[in-house]
Amino acid sequence: MSNGYLTFTPGLGTIGVILLGEDRSRRWNGTALVDIAGITSADWSSGVLAASELLTSDSVPTGIYTFDLPDGLAPGELLALFYASPTPAVGAAPIGSQLLPWTGSAVATLNDLDAAWTTPLVEAYAVNGAPMTAAEALYMIYAVCAQFAFTGTSITARMLDGTTTAMTFTVDSTSPTERTRTA
Repeated sequence: MSNGYLTFTPGLGTIGVILLGEDRSRRWNGTALVDIAGITSADWSSGVLAASELLTSDSVPTGIYTFDLPDGLAPGELLALFYASPTPAVGAAPIGSQLLPWTGSAVATLNDLDAAWTTPLVEAYAVNGAPMTAAEALYMIYAVCAQFAFTGTSITARMLDGTTTAMTFTVDSTSPTERTRTA
């Protein structure tokens, strides 16, 4: 078993979690992902995981729920459905949901998330008027907030090296009320 972590409304104590497979037509039944259509009322509670809320050292609910992910659960993007009770009734409506990227190991999954926050991003800037990636957006925000210069009615945003132009903007006057990206 591996630990799974979900975030949801604080203060619920223990909740029920049902895991759906990548195509959402299959559900964990305690031993495998099976077709939802084949689950009978008698089998409904099979595979429902109990998720317990973590508390701070002074017993304040955190909204972080932990549960044991079953061995043998295939890697993929699972959908976790939350239920108010750890033993939801047949046909009960979920109170929430969360995508759960699963690599087959909680350690690997958490390492993947950790790597996203500790691996340097490649410096890049979106072309004027084009959609941007998250990394491009972060560098663009940094450039306009931290590395820029005014010349008349032009603003030049600089790359990390402090000299190379990342973007240029035109303002409507020397006492500007508008700024427009020009390159």
